[in-house]
Amino acid sequence: MPYHHLKLLFYVITFINGMYIYTIYRNKISKDDEPEVTLEVLRNDQAVLTEDGKLTSKS
Repeated sequence: MPYHHLKLLFYVITFINGMYIYTIYRNKISKDDEPEVTLEVLRNDQAVLTEDGKLTSKS
């Protein structure tokens, strides 16, 4: 795997609600185009959603 595809993680948060497993990956930012977080939702061990995003703060 080329180095530019490698993702280093700061931390991972996982929680379960019924048959769904939600995992939030806080990605190590090395480039401006890298996502800050990635959300993955699994149902019965199958990915039903994977989405990149930015961190937001409450004002």
